[in-house]
Amino acid sequence: KVGFSPPTRVFEAAGAAACLITDHWAGIETFFASGRELLVAASAAEVVVYLRGIGPREAHSIGGAMRERALQEHTYALRAQQVHGILQASRGNLPQPAARRVQPEATVPRANSFKLVIFGLSITSSWGNGHATTFRALARALHCRGHRVVFYERNEKWYASNRDLPAPEYCELKLYDDWNSILPEVRRDLNDCDVAMVGSYCPDGIRAIEELALSRVPVKTFYDIDTPVTLAALRQRGETGYLKAAQ
Repeated sequence: KVGFSPPTRVFEAAGAAACLITDHWAGIETFFASGRELLVAASAAEVVVYLRGIGPREAHSIGGAMRERALQEHTYALRAQQVHGILQASRGNLPQPAARRVQPEATVPRANSFKLVIFGLSITSSWGNGHATTFRALARALHCRGHRVVFYERNEKWYASNRDLPAPEYCELKLYDDWNSILPEVRRDLNDCDVAMVGSYCPDGIRAIEELALSRVPVKTFYDIDTPVTLAALRQRGETGYLKAAQ
Protein backbone atom coordinates (compact mmCIF):
# COMPACT_ATOMS: atom_id res chain seq x y z
CA LYS A 1 0.00 0.00 0.00
CA VAL A 2 2.81 2.41 0.80
CA GLY A 3 5.62 1.02 -1.33
CA PHE A 4 8.71 -0.71 -0.05
CA SER A 5 12.47 -0.50 0.22
CA PRO A 6 15.12 -2.68 1.83
CA PRO A 7 16.31 -1.82 5.32
CA THR A 8 19.43 0.36 5.28
CA ARG A 9 21.39 -2.50 6.84
CA VAL A 10 21.06 -4.45 3.60
CA PHE A 11 23.01 -1.80 1.68
CA GLU A 12 25.58 -1.50 4.47
CA ALA A 13 26.23 -5.23 4.13
CA ALA A 14 26.50 -4.80 0.36
CA GLY A 15 29.02 -1.99 0.80
CA ALA A 16 31.18 -4.34 2.88
CA ALA A 17 30.85 -7.13 0.28
CA ALA A 18 29.39 -9.34 3.00
CA CYS A 19 27.48 -12.50 2.23
CA LEU A 20 24.08 -11.56 3.61
CA ILE A 21 21.36 -13.88 4.86
CA THR A 22 18.12 -11.94 5.08
CA ASP A 23 14.48 -12.65 5.78
CA HIS A 24 12.06 -12.32 2.88
CA TRP A 25 10.40 -8.96 2.37
CA ALA A 26 8.21 -7.71 -0.46
CA GLY A 27 10.16 -6.43 -3.44
CA ILE A 28 13.54 -7.90 -2.56
CA GLU A 29 13.97 -9.22 -6.09
CA THR A 30 13.76 -5.65 -7.40
CA PHE A 31 17.06 -4.84 -5.67
CA PHE A 32 19.10 -8.05 -5.45
CA ALA A 33 18.98 -11.55 -6.92
CA SER A 34 18.34 -14.24 -4.35
CA GLY A 35 20.95 -17.02 -4.39
CA ARG A 36 23.41 -15.04 -6.49
CA GLU A 37 23.74 -11.69 -4.70
CA LEU A 38 22.28 -12.51 -1.29
CA LEU A 39 20.61 -15.40 0.53
CA VAL A 40 16.94 -15.32 1.54
CA ALA A 41 15.77 -17.43 4.46
CA ALA A 42 12.14 -18.04 5.37
CA SER A 43 12.92 -19.91 8.59
CA ALA A 44 15.62 -20.58 11.16
CA ALA A 45 16.14 -23.99 9.58
CA GLU A 46 17.07 -22.36 6.25
CA VAL A 47 19.58 -20.14 8.03
CA VAL A 48 21.23 -23.29 9.44
CA VAL A 49 21.31 -24.85 5.96
CA TYR A 50 23.08 -21.79 4.55
CA LEU A 51 25.59 -21.65 7.40
CA ARG A 52 26.45 -25.32 6.97
CA GLY A 53 26.39 -25.44 3.18
CA ILE A 54 27.94 -22.16 2.01
CA GLY A 55 31.75 -22.25 2.07
CA PRO A 56 34.09 -19.23 2.27
CA ARG A 57 34.73 -19.11 -1.47
CA GLU A 58 31.02 -19.11 -2.40
CA ALA A 59 30.24 -16.60 0.37
CA HIS A 60 32.96 -14.31 -0.99
CA SER A 61 31.49 -14.61 -4.50
CA ILE A 62 27.95 -13.80 -3.30
CA GLY A 63 29.12 -10.82 -1.24
CA GLY A 64 31.17 -9.47 -4.14
CA ALA A 65 28.24 -9.77 -6.54
CA MET A 66 25.96 -7.92 -4.12
CA ARG A 67 28.46 -5.08 -3.75
CA GLU A 68 28.88 -4.78 -7.52
CA ARG A 69 25.08 -4.61 -8.01
CA ALA A 70 24.76 -1.99 -5.26
CA LEU A 71 27.47 0.22 -6.77
CA GLN A 72 25.88 0.00 -10.21
CA GLU A 73 22.22 0.48 -9.29
CA HIS A 74 21.68 1.50 -5.66
CA THR A 75 23.92 4.45 -4.75
CA TYR A 76 22.58 7.69 -3.28
CA ALA A 77 24.15 9.61 -6.18
CA LEU A 78 22.21 7.55 -8.70
CA ARG A 79 18.96 7.91 -6.74
CA ALA A 80 19.45 11.69 -6.64
CA GLN A 81 19.91 11.77 -10.42
CA GLN A 82 16.79 9.66 -10.92
CA VAL A 83 14.67 11.87 -8.66
CA HIS A 84 15.99 15.02 -10.32
CA GLY A 85 15.15 13.60 -13.75
CA ILE A 86 11.61 12.72 -12.68
CA LEU A 87 11.04 16.21 -11.29
CA GLN A 88 12.42 17.82 -14.44
CA ALA A 89 10.09 15.77 -16.60
CA SER A 90 7.03 16.56 -14.48
CA ARG A 91 7.68 20.21 -13.59
CA GLY A 92 9.90 21.54 -16.36
CA ASN A 93 13.55 22.45 -16.04
CA LEU A 94 14.74 22.75 -12.45
CA PRO A 95 17.83 24.75 -11.49
CA GLN A 96 20.88 22.63 -10.83
CA PRO A 97 21.82 22.38 -7.14
CA ALA A 98 24.51 24.77 -6.01
CA ALA A 99 27.97 23.22 -5.83
CA ARG A 100 28.91 25.20 -2.73
CA ARG A 101 27.35 24.28 0.57
CA VAL A 102 25.64 27.20 2.29
CA GLN A 103 26.63 27.58 5.93
CA PRO A 104 23.98 28.47 8.54
CA GLU A 105 25.47 31.94 8.99
CA ALA A 106 25.07 32.75 5.30
CA THR A 107 21.34 33.25 5.30
CA VAL A 108 19.48 34.44 2.23
CA PRO A 109 16.73 36.89 3.27
CA ARG A 110 13.72 36.77 1.02
CA ALA A 111 10.58 38.79 0.68
CA ASN A 112 8.48 35.70 1.44
CA SER A 113 10.47 34.57 4.50
CA PHE A 114 8.40 33.42 7.46
CA LYS A 115 8.57 32.92 11.20
CA LEU A 116 8.13 29.36 12.49
CA VAL A 117 7.46 28.63 16.17
CA ILE A 118 8.17 25.04 17.28
CA PHE A 119 7.20 23.32 20.53
CA GLY A 120 9.30 20.16 20.69
CA LEU A 121 10.81 17.54 22.92
CA SER A 122 14.37 18.79 22.58
CA ILE A 123 16.78 20.48 20.21
CA THR A 124 19.59 21.04 22.71
CA SER A 125 20.22 17.41 23.65
CA SER A 126 20.28 14.30 21.47
CA TRP A 127 20.67 12.11 24.57
CA GLY A 128 18.19 9.24 24.53
CA ASN A 129 16.01 10.62 21.70
CA GLY A 130 15.92 11.00 17.95
CA HIS A 131 14.06 14.29 17.97
CA ALA A 132 16.99 16.65 18.44
CA THR A 133 18.78 15.74 15.22
CA THR A 134 15.51 15.96 13.29
CA PHE A 135 14.69 19.43 14.62
CA ARG A 136 18.27 20.60 14.13
CA ALA A 137 18.25 19.62 10.47
CA LEU A 138 14.88 21.31 9.91
CA ALA A 139 15.78 24.53 11.73
CA ARG A 140 19.21 24.73 10.11
CA ALA A 141 17.82 24.30 6.59
CA LEU A 142 15.09 26.91 7.13
CA HIS A 143 17.62 29.33 8.62
CA CYS A 144 19.81 28.93 5.53
CA ARG A 145 16.83 29.96 3.44
CA GLY A 146 16.31 33.16 5.38
CA HIS A 147 13.48 32.08 7.66
CA ARG A 148 13.26 32.68 11.40
CA VAL A 149 12.78 29.73 13.76
CA VAL A 150 11.81 29.95 17.43
CA PHE A 151 12.08 26.74 19.46
CA TYR A 152 10.39 26.18 22.83
CA GLU A 153 11.92 23.41 24.93
CA ARG A 154 11.06 22.50 28.51
CA ASN A 155 14.17 22.44 30.67
CA GLU A 156 14.16 18.77 31.65
CA LYS A 157 16.96 17.78 34.04
CA TRP A 158 18.00 14.69 32.07
CA TYR A 159 18.54 16.80 28.95
CA ALA A 160 20.08 19.70 30.89
CA SER A 161 22.83 17.38 32.13
CA ASN A 162 23.44 15.95 28.65
CA ARG A 163 23.35 18.96 26.31
CA ASP A 164 25.49 18.64 23.20
CA LEU A 165 24.05 21.80 21.60
CA PRO A 166 23.18 24.29 24.37
CA ALA A 167 22.99 27.30 22.04
CA PRO A 168 21.97 26.46 18.45
CA GLU A 169 23.01 29.29 16.14
CA TYR A 170 20.26 28.74 13.61
CA CYS A 171 17.21 29.23 15.82
CA GLU A 172 16.03 31.30 18.76
CA LEU A 173 15.96 28.93 21.71
CA LYS A 174 13.52 29.47 24.56
CA LEU A 175 14.13 27.13 27.48
CA TYR A 176 11.51 27.20 30.23
CA ASP A 177 10.81 25.42 33.51
CA ASP A 178 7.07 26.00 33.81
CA TRP A 179 4.43 26.33 31.09
CA ASN A 180 2.37 28.95 32.90
CA SER A 181 5.39 31.18 33.40
CA ILE A 182 6.25 31.12 29.70
CA LEU A 183 2.66 31.39 28.46
CA PRO A 184 2.63 35.20 27.92
CA GLU A 185 5.75 34.88 25.75
CA VAL A 186 4.22 31.95 23.88
CA ARG A 187 1.16 33.99 23.04
CA ARG A 188 3.27 36.91 21.81
CA ASP A 189 5.22 34.61 19.49
CA LEU A 190 2.05 32.96 18.20
CA ASN A 191 0.51 36.36 17.58
CA ASP A 192 3.08 37.34 14.95
CA CYS A 193 4.27 34.01 13.52
CA ASP A 194 3.34 32.51 10.16
CA VAL A 195 3.59 28.83 11.07
CA ALA A 196 3.35 27.05 14.43
CA MET A 197 4.36 23.44 15.01
CA VAL A 198 3.92 21.05 17.91
CA GLY A 199 6.09 17.94 17.87
CA SER A 200 5.26 14.52 19.23
CA TYR A 201 6.45 13.82 22.77
CA CYS A 202 6.50 17.54 23.54
CA PRO A 203 5.97 17.58 27.34
CA ASP A 204 3.42 20.41 27.07
CA GLY A 205 2.07 19.33 23.69
CA ILE A 206 -1.60 19.22 24.67
CA ARG A 207 -1.50 22.70 26.18
CA ALA A 208 0.51 24.04 23.24
CA ILE A 209 -2.07 22.68 20.80
CA GLU A 210 -4.82 24.34 22.81
CA GLU A 211 -3.00 27.66 22.44
CA LEU A 212 -2.58 27.09 18.72
CA ALA A 213 -6.28 26.39 18.34
CA LEU A 214 -7.15 29.70 19.98
CA SER A 215 -4.54 31.69 18.07
CA ARG A 216 -4.64 33.41 14.71
CA VAL A 217 -1.64 31.54 13.33
CA PRO A 218 -2.28 31.00 9.59
CA VAL A 219 -0.70 27.53 9.48
CA LYS A 220 -1.04 25.20 12.49
CA THR A 221 0.83 21.92 12.25
CA PHE A 222 1.62 18.75 14.22
CA TYR A 223 4.93 17.05 13.42
CA ASP A 224 4.76 13.40 14.41
CA ILE A 225 8.19 11.80 14.69
CA ASP A 226 6.65 8.79 16.48
CA THR A 227 3.62 8.10 14.28
CA PRO A 228 3.04 4.38 15.04
CA VAL A 229 3.28 5.01 18.79
CA THR A 230 0.92 7.98 18.57
CA LEU A 231 -1.70 6.20 16.48
CA ALA A 232 -1.66 3.11 18.69
CA ALA A 233 -2.17 5.20 21.82
CA LEU A 234 -4.98 7.23 20.24
CA ARG A 235 -6.76 4.03 19.20
CA GLN A 236 -6.37 2.40 22.61
CA ARG A 237 -6.81 5.32 25.00
CA GLY A 238 -7.97 8.28 22.94
CA GLU A 239 -4.97 10.38 23.91
CA THR A 240 -1.24 10.48 24.56
CA GLY A 241 0.71 12.73 26.89
CA TYR A 242 1.18 15.17 24.02
CA LEU A 243 -1.95 14.84 21.85
CA LYS A 244 -5.64 14.14 22.29
CA ALA A 245 -7.73 12.43 19.63
CA ALA A 246 -10.10 15.41 19.61
CA GLN A 247 -7.20 17.65 18.64
